[in-house]
Amino acid sequence: MVNHEFVKKRDDTMSAITKRSTIYFDPALHRALRVKAAETSRSVSEFVNDAVREKLSEDADDLAAFDERSPEPLISYEEMLKRLRAADGHIWRLFRKSVASDLARIPEQVGGS
Repeated sequence: MVNHEFVKKRDDTMSAITKRSTIYFDPALHRALRVKAAETSRSVSEFVNDAVREKLSEDADDLAAFDERSPEPLISYEEMLKRLRAADGHIWRLFRKSVASDLARIPEQVGGS
């Protein structure tokens, strides 16, 4: 199982244990980020940390989903197409039956109004 704890922690204040890094932003993006930080009384670093944490969390969720499905048997592309074609015929029959039922009710709805 993937350990997701590192991406789920959230510090509301910058802790004493931080690492410094240089990031080069597009000027318009940097300006928007500084304005947003000032409007919300947060630092640019907090916004960047939150964005990176969120992105890593999404990736960790994807990895967890892969881990959960790892016991499932692998099937070939051809086998998947075969299964989809078989299901499509069944789905199409259900769809036609549903549409026929809906069409049969139209005179009742028109006459009843």
